[in-house]
Amino acid sequence: MTIEFRPWLAAACLLAAGSVSAADCTYDGLTPEARRQRAMHEASVRAELIAPAQSLASPRRRAVTPRPAPPIVRQNVIDDEIFGALEKANV
Repeated sequence: MTIEFRPWLAAACLLAAGSVSAADCTYDGLTPEARRQRAMHEASVRAELIAPAQSLASPRRRAVTPRPAPPIVRQNVIDDEIFGALEKANV
C-alpha cells in the first residue's frame, strides 16, 4: 500500500485548522502547585462571600469554641480504674 500526497486534502486540513483560535484551547500551562494555589484562592473567595470577616481590623481566622466531649460510659472495672485515675489527675 502506497501513501499518496493529496494536496487538496492537506489544504482542507489547513483551512479547517484555521477556524480554531487560541480562545478554544483549554490548556492552561499551570504547574500542579499553581493549580492548587488557584483552587485554594477561589475557595477562599467563595468562603468570604458566604461568611465574611467581621471587619478588616479583626483577624481573618475565627475562633471556635470546642464542643464539650460526651461523657464516657464506664462498662467494667478496668474502665473505673483508668478513668478514676484520670479524674484524680485532673486530665
